[in-house]
Amino acid sequence: MKNILWLDAFHGGSHQAVAEGYARHSRHNVTLLTLSTAGGWRWRMCGASVSFARQHGEHTDIAFDLIIATDMLDLASFLRLTRKLMTPVPVALYMHENQLTYPLPANRQRDLSFPWINYTSALAADAIFFNSDFHRQTWLQALPSLAGRFHDHRELELIEQIGERSHVLYPGIDMRRFDFPAPQKFLPHNGNIDMSPVPLLRPAPTILWNSRWDYDKGPQVFFDALRELQGRQLDFRLIVAGETDYIIVGHSHKRQDQRLGRTRVINPGALGNARWDRPSFAILDTDRDELTSIEL
Repeated sequence: MKNILWLDAFHGGSHQAVAEGYARHSRHNVTLLTLSTAGGWRWRMCGASVSFARQHGEHTDIAFDLIIATDMLDLASFLRLTRKLMTPVPVALYMHENQLTYPLPANRQRDLSFPWINYTSALAADAIFFNSDFHRQTWLQALPSLAGRFHDHRELELIEQIGERSHVLYPGIDMRRFDFPAPQKFLPHNGNIDMSPVPLLRPAPTILWNSRWDYDKGPQVFFDALRELQGRQLDFRLIVAGETDYIIVGHSHKRQDQRLGRTRVINPGALGNARWDRPSFAILDTDRDELTSIEL
């Protein structure tokens, strides 16, 4: 059994689910050092290495065999700050997303300092893991455009070395949370009880919106699709489960509670654990970054 240190600089949503799920189900001893999402991802990428170096100094009684860091940490800076606190141990980088290929809002220019942190973190890691092969390939293909934009010492051969250390490790999902009993009833038959299960008639199909309300998830496309269903006079139930009580489209903030035909659209806030009474019938996927993030 090994001692593993997991550094999660942006501990919320899917990042939190992956870290805590790994710690819960691993056969090894996993210590989580985390920072909340409250500081914003930009500050976490810049400052988390300093905070984690201090926190790590409080755990010198544990001899770690492996360090796992996520993409919101400046891993190279963390390793420099802790080189006097620990003997060298293998370090893995887990890429939930990256700041080089992540879609931007219209008219926003990419700040290349954050993709560069992802790049140097990968250079410092002994192994890099991605949550999908699509994510791995798109990032590696885009890296030459980052390093190659400068006039000399581009070190492009290092990108090939990063690719050789890159792997895919899909996030685990505990499906027991979503076990629902099959709806059934028993009907009398010729005076006797027919014990064969008969499915109940299903209500109108249920559509689930399970993304945060942000530009890259395409909320406007979602509501345009609902209005199209309304125009066709199709009946449906709707579950809207964002991470906040507000829909955020562009720079407008508006509480969502309205009627679309026979359907009331309500954003009740984060679901947390599963609390609905039946499985969803359909999920509308409008996510522009669908293969580099986890929503279910």
